[in-house]
Amino acid sequence: MNAITVETTAILFHELHTGDYQSELSVVTHPVASDAKGLPVLGPGRVFSTADKQRLVNALNSEQSAKIEFLEARCIVSNVETMMWFRGREEKTEICVNGKYFKIALPSLVFLVHQGKLYVAAYKGDKRPTPDTALYDAPLPNLYSGGSWCDGGNKIPGFPSQADCERLEAMFFESPFTHMGGRDLPKKMSMGEYYGELETKKRYPTSTLHNSGRTLWQWLEGIAL
Repeated sequence: MNAITVETTAILFHELHTGDYQSELSVVTHPVASDAKGLPVLGPGRVFSTADKQRLVNALNSEQSAKIEFLEARCIVSNVETMMWFRGREEKTEICVNGKYFKIALPSLVFLVHQGKLYVAAYKGDKRPTPDTALYDAPLPNLYSGGSWCDGGNKIPGFPSQADCERLEAMFFESPFTHMGGRDLPKKMSMGEYYGELETKKRYPTSTLHNSGRTLWQWLEGIAL
């Protein structure tokens, strides 16, 4: 049987403050040995090289790289920390606004999960969006600038997979909606008045959507790239 050896390396980050609120980051690697009492001792340091960076990236990605999934029809983007998918417009979706339930029509939506946070935006039409598709503010409560969701303590996966899409959609729509995230409603309506009026409509009036000024690619780029 071959003997097992363990090589231990310490990575130290040195932040150099140069004044005027400026700083530089220096990364140094040190071999770790043991002294006569078996206590760890740092060896001489050297600059963290490109090869060191690649070894670290490979080590961090080793568990995730084994995960291979077939892309489902609704999935747009998928990598270790990011998942984007779309939901075509549907006739009616039930939401709870300040304790009252409304069944409303919604436009097509895009969901984006990145590093444990959920974002939601809207678009016109019901086809699969492209990188150039214009995005609009999703007409739903609890969403802030850029579509970030106030999750109320709900757990969003840091390493999402396509198996999470349905669960995350259900989590989003079943969570209580309590505020508009600083956005104004049309005609200065209350939330109850606005969603009560939407409940009477068969299709969401997409002409009332507020243009975010971003395409799908620009939205993704601003959040995840």
